[in-house]
This record gives sequence, C-alpha cells and structure tokens, in this order.
Amino acid sequence: MSVKSFIKKFIPKKIWLKSKLILNKGQKEGVVYGKKKKLFYIMKNYFKDKTKIYYSKSENIGLLNMYKDMDLTIKNKDDFINFIDETRIYYTSNNYSNGTVDYSLIVFNSLEDLINKATNEQMKKEYKTLVEIINLIENKNKGLNCKYLEYLKNIKTKKAQCFEEALQRILFLNSILWQTGHRLMGLGRMDLYLNCFIKNIKEEDLLNDTMRFFVILHNHYKFKSGELIGDTGQVIICGGLKEDGNYFSNKLSYIFIKALKQLKLPDPKVLLRVSNNMPIDLLELATDCIKTGIGSPLLSNDEVIVPILKDFGYETNDAYNYVVSACWEPFPMDVSAELNNISSFNLIGLFEKTLEDENIFNCKNIDDILEIYYEKIDIETSILAKKISDFVFDDELLASCFNKACLENGKLLKDFGAKYNNFGVTGLGFPNVVDSIISIDEIVFKQKKKNLKEFLDIVRNNFKNEDNLKKYIKDDLLKFGNDDKYVINLSNTILNKIKSSFKRFDKEKRKIKFGLSSPDYVFRTRNIKATPDGRIFGEPVNVHISCSKPLPYTELVSFASKLDYTKNAFNGNVLDFIVSPSFIDNNFDKFVEFLRLSIKKGFFQMQMNVVSSRVLIEAKQNPKLYPNLIVRVWGFSAYFNDLPEDFKDVLIERAKNSENVN
Repeated sequence: MSVKSFIKKFIPKKIWLKSKLILNKGQKEGVVYGKKKKLFYIMKNYFKDKTKIYYSKSENIGLLNMYKDMDLTIKNKDDFINFIDETRIYYTSNNYSNGTVDYSLIVFNSLEDLINKATNEQMKKEYKTLVEIINLIENKNKGLNCKYLEYLKNIKTKKAQCFEEALQRILFLNSILWQTGHRLMGLGRMDLYLNCFIKNIKEEDLLNDTMRFFVILHNHYKFKSGELIGDTGQVIICGGLKEDGNYFSNKLSYIFIKALKQLKLPDPKVLLRVSNNMPIDLLELATDCIKTGIGSPLLSNDEVIVPILKDFGYETNDAYNYVVSACWEPFPMDVSAELNNISSFNLIGLFEKTLEDENIFNCKNIDDILEIYYEKIDIETSILAKKISDFVFDDELLASCFNKACLENGKLLKDFGAKYNNFGVTGLGFPNVVDSIISIDEIVFKQKKKNLKEFLDIVRNNFKNEDNLKKYIKDDLLKFGNDDKYVINLSNTILNKIKSSFKRFDKEKRKIKFGLSSPDYVFRTRNIKATPDGRIFGEPVNVHISCSKPLPYTELVSFASKLDYTKNAFNGNVLDFIVSPSFIDNNFDKFVEFLRLSIKKGFFQMQMNVVSSRVLIEAKQNPKLYPNLIVRVWGFSAYFNDLPEDFKDVLIERAKNSENVN
C-alpha cells in the first residue's frame, strides 16, 4: 500500500490537512521528511497511544516486536485461534497484495521443514520469526488445555494431520498477512489443496468446521476492507477443469457454497470455476446460493480462460491451476507474484480528451475520430508502462516465504523469485466509449442530423434542452451489449488496439494484461463531462460488461461470448446483470439450463445481483429495516447500508432496468 493510499484509508481528511500545515512549516525551516518519516509523524500525532506503527530495516525484528506488543491471550479455547489487532500496523510501501500465497506450504510442512528447505538466509530468518510468534502465543497461554493451541504448536515441527488443524494453520498465516499490511489476499483453491483431509469426515462436521472458519475470516470485516467496506479480497476458488479434460470437484466444493448459503455473509466470497462437463448439481447449488442475494459465487468459465492463459505464456499445468486476484483477474496459483490491480485504464476519460483534441473538427468520418482516440491510448499505455517498470517490491519476506517458486530458487519477490511477475490493468468505461462512437457515427456521419460541432456542443452543454435527442440516443440506437455484427466488430476493433498498445511494452519477465472490468465506475467518473452516449456530467459509467438499456440475458451472453479476450485481454471480464428474485424462483430449472448453455456459449466470467428495485429503494429510505441486505458491488459483496449513496443509486437504476427485461 502506498503512503498516499495508507493516509486515505486510515486518517481523516481534517487530520491530514492539519498535519500538512505542520509538515510544510517544518520543511520551510529546513526539516526534510521522507515518505515513511512523514507517515510515521502523522500517525504518531494522530493516534498517539491508540495505534502503534512498526517499521524496521530487518522485517523479522519489526514483526516480532509487533507481536510482543499484542494481546495474545486466547479468549475462547473452544474455537479457532485468530489474532488480529487493528491498533498494531506494520508498514511497508510496496508489498504483495491483491493476490494469494501458497497456503499448502504451511499445511503440508512444518516451519522446521521450511527452514531446512530454504536456501535464502533471509527467508530462513522469517520462518524462525514465525516460530517465535508461536512461542509467544504458547507462553502467554501456559497451562491452557486447548486443542487449537496444540494445533499452533504443531506448526513448528509437524505437518497438519486433519482438516480442522489445516484450517487453523491457514488462519494463522492469514492473520499475519493482514497484520503486516498484505491486503486483499485470497485463499486459493482450498477444495483442491485440502482434498486429502476430507475422505472419512462426515459432511455435517465439514460444514460445521467450515462455517466456523468463515465466521472467523469475516471478523474485522471493516478493518480488512479496501476502497469500500466489504472489499476484503478473501476469495476461495472452487472446482476447475483438469488437464485431462475432466472436471475437478469434491465434497468441499459443495461445502464451501453451502456454508455461504447458510451464513448469508458477504465475506469471504467464493468463485466457482465452471466447465461444460461440471456436475449439474454443483451448478444448481451455485444458483441456489446466488438466489439468496449474497452475490456469490462468481462464475469463471474455464472453457474460455484456460486456453487464453496457455496462449499468453503460462505453462499448461499453471494455466489449469489458476486462481484470481481480489476480484476476478486470473493468474497461476502458488508460483506467481502478479499485481493485477496496479491501475485502472480510464477509457472514457481518454475519449473525453479525444473530443477536446484540437483536430477533432477536421474529422470526416468515424475512423478519423478513432485515429485520434488511438493516439490517446498509445500515450496512456506509455505512461502506465513507465509506472509499472518503475515498480519494485520491498524485501517482502513473508510473501516470498509462501511462494513455491521463491522457496525453490532461493530468491525473494523483489529479485523476480516468482515464476510469473506480470502486471494487470483494469479497463474503465469501455461500454460507454463504444456507445459514444456509435452515437457520433449515427447522428453525425450516417443520418446527418447534426454536424460534428453542433452535436459536440450539445454534449458539452450536458444535453440541456435536448431531452428528445438524449432519449433517442439512449433508447433507439444500438448499444454495447446488442448481439449485432456492427457493435461486436467495433468493440473488438477497439479492444484489439488496446491489446496491441500494451503489448509494445512486454518484457521477458513482465508483461501487461488488460481487462474490461474495473471497480472505478463511480470513483473515477465523477469529474468526467457528458459523453455522446447520453451520459451526463458526473454520471457513473456502465458496470463491467453490461448494457445501458434493458436487454434479454441471452443476448447479453451471446454478445459477451463474441468479444475477443485472447492474447493479453483476460485481466477480468465480468458479464454483470441484475435479476429479480421472483424470476429465478419461478424459473429455477430454466435458469440453471440458461447458465449451462451460457458456459457452452463462451462467456468469460459472470456475476449477478438478485434483488428487486423496490427492496433497494426501501432500504435506501429506511436502512434500519434492512440491516442485513447484501448486494454485489464490483468483485465483492457488501451490506447495502455500508455503501456510499451514489453506489446505492447505481444499483437502484440497474435494478429498474432489469425489471423491464423480466
């Protein structure tokens, strides 16, 4: 996490502004503040005794000092142990977040084993520090008869012996990741790497252990959240296509979804890897869970994704063993250190710059406008590529220690110890760009209703007194999402330009991936002026892969399946729509069949909200009546009441749209 984002998350604006005045005064008097020193100064003066920041050039010492200051007393000896202290913060500027580590290393090895396997002395010290943390917990709870404490002690010298013990180990490592600022970290393919523990366990016992595990993960929900409350990144991957063409699933694949369905929590979340030959009852269970309205699981189509991953350059076994970042961006498990949310690519912002270009009125056709737009894309990709090439991890011992490739070759993440070190960018406003181009092409160049200057003046004036034209654009013109050859070709033409523009900056150890789904559809559009698609100033852009007007779900799926995600355009492409609860209730079997056929058709990824506009409107007006209403936001679910007002408004408008389809 950068200093800027750290300040934004943890420090109220008025405190930051007050601190800036003091810092500026100091600088005028010759005091020099580095980034870390500046941050520590602010935190020390604001939190004082309440919060303590830890930093040391030796990560091992800083980490151990933090745990010495924490209350490690076990409060409930009959449940999993999980120590997270929100007032103790270990600061690093460029650590590994929005990914996952290899939890199987701590499940199937003791720390003693890992110390012996490590050839890197820094990594050996880090494993030894984890031993010392367990010693601290053990000493703090001497004489306590607690099997979970025994599970923790076993980590030092033994591998896990049972399912419950494996879950305790995962929680131990997971809590340390959160405590050390490794935010939005997933839990990987838990059904796969825990498969050996479940053979002789009753389903009800598995479900009980899993539900308790989920509740513990859900603790500190707000502390764990990123940009919005609920954005924790705690994603569990279930199922998946195997190299032999068969589909992997087991009891846990079902248990994890059943646990979510019963608990009705927004977090952790499940992503279900789907395939043509997956068990139909697993798809039915997923649909039944989605129907509850919790927005999970997200469906990720292996039939489309795995071949693209292989073509990109991931080895076959790694492509089949993919997980996702905090939301949906695919990458290989265990051996990667990929930052797939390093930036969003503001496509609608670039189109705004295109319309303000001094050469815009020299354009004779839509291709001329596209050429100016492509120039803006090339400039922006160059800027992003420079930002990416300058990125260097901190020493990052903890994530290095639980990366299989780093352990094997003895290199840290900062030294390219991981097998794959690519970066991912998410795309913002792509549907609105396509709709804007269609609008200009139709109104100016084809129908000649307005000349280019007249039309752009109307747009720049926020469509004032032009309600009929705005309605015509929104209701009558083709849109991104229409299963129409012209729309699909235009979308893929622009998409291929973006792909080739990023491809220019590929390096041997670092490539850039791009995707059409961005979380910034509200945050980064508040200052974007009106656009030719009928969107007015400050209005959010379309969500992910969606249409601005009501369309049949089958048409959206058909359209999404024809977009070209090959090469480097696979960094998250989520088909997103809203369904009314009654629609699924009244058509459950047909809806499952719709999903099965959609997988075969070839969507990339799919998520949905199951909620009515009536409920959302009532919840906004009377939040106390709906304290547990959960909605899908971008790649995560959250309580509706925790959302900013503009996010609530987006969901309400989209729900109204969807009901015109139903």
